[in-house]
Amino acid sequence: MSDKTVKAAVATSDGIHCDLHFGAAKNVTVYVLEDGSGNFRIEGQRAFPDTSGYEGCGGGCHARNEEFLQEVCQILRDCQYLLVVKIGPFPSRILLRSGIEVLEQEGEVRELLSVLYDYINRNRDK
Repeated sequence: MSDKTVKAAVATSDGIHCDLHFGAAKNVTVYVLEDGSGNFRIEGQRAFPDTSGYEGCGGGCHARNEEFLQEVCQILRDCQYLLVVKIGPFPSRILLRSGIEVLEQEGEVRELLSVLYDYINRNRDK
């Protein structure tokens, strides 16, 4: 891995599984991947903005509200990855433009972060 810290935000309801769609997530848990070891640690949870403050929000459509999405990008600004079960193309593009790669994954967080670590190592020199 590179010298910089790699952080992944995971949409999880229980801290064990990546099990939430982006539109259903009220917060994410941020994990720090330890350089060179494949280990990770929890940095903490980060809450997404309350959707009631955004016009047209509710029922998952906040994922189409660009102001809401820019706020999420700001909250995740130091994360390189976001793991969610599902996300639409519009929010995915907005996040990617902010430097956050979205990976649609479902399963145990520990296993997914191990796969992510391997993915980063395989692609670091490309």
